[in-house]
Amino acid sequence: EVIFRQLPPELKFIQGKNQLILMEKKTKTVLENKILSKLAEFHRKNPLIPTGQNFNELMGIFGTEQKDNTRQILQLLLANLVEENKLRENDNKNWSLANHEVSIDKSIMDKIGFIADVITDVDKGFIGINDLELAAAHKQILQQEFQQIIQYLLDQKKIVLLKKHAVASKYLQTVRDKLINYLRTEPSGITVSGYRDLIDSNRACSLLLLEYFDESGITVRKDNIRVLSNRFRQQ
Repeated sequence: EVIFRQLPPELKFIQGKNQLILMEKKTKTVLENKILSKLAEFHRKNPLIPTGQNFNELMGIFGTEQKDNTRQILQLLLANLVEENKLRENDNKNWSLANHEVSIDKSIMDKIGFIADVITDVDKGFIGINDLELAAAHKQILQQEFQQIIQYLLDQKKIVLLKKHAVASKYLQTVRDKLINYLRTEPSGITVSGYRDLIDSNRACSLLLLEYFDESGITVRKDNIRVLSNRFRQQ
């Protein structure tokens, strides 16, 4: 009651589920501004990333002088900023500014289009990340931009990463359908070389694709052949 009715103006409280933290008004303001500034800087450097930073990254506002209750303080500050509609808590347990949206200017859009076209056009939609990175460098796309574009294309489900290769989603869908249709007519299964011939590719790419389909529950490996899983056999 004293806190709620008689708290002097220079002190502020943050109410949690099972705790109450008191701090000087100026300290609370400084810490909140640090959180907002840190996220604003992150968004500025990563315009293609729709989310923000996680809890451990935001703990950096306290520097190295972190006390036992620092994590509790940050949790309450973040919750308070979300309640005030200054922050947005995302599904993957990180926070972004409430008004943040992916920002794509013409220059970035051109670079995204270039990377997407390289993945689609080179070797039927299947390219090594190192080769893709080299093509980006020739286009004067910086390393940080390249990483952001790859993540953006992943978020937009335009590509899939298979180990150190980027695969266009449309190409992946095509070779997936070919595999399923073949195995429905040939229930005895298919070898890596057989699949290589089916999709007119090479052994290394075909093996990566088959391993991906195994992990996705589409196929089951039996010795040196793949057969459809029960789920896809019954569809």
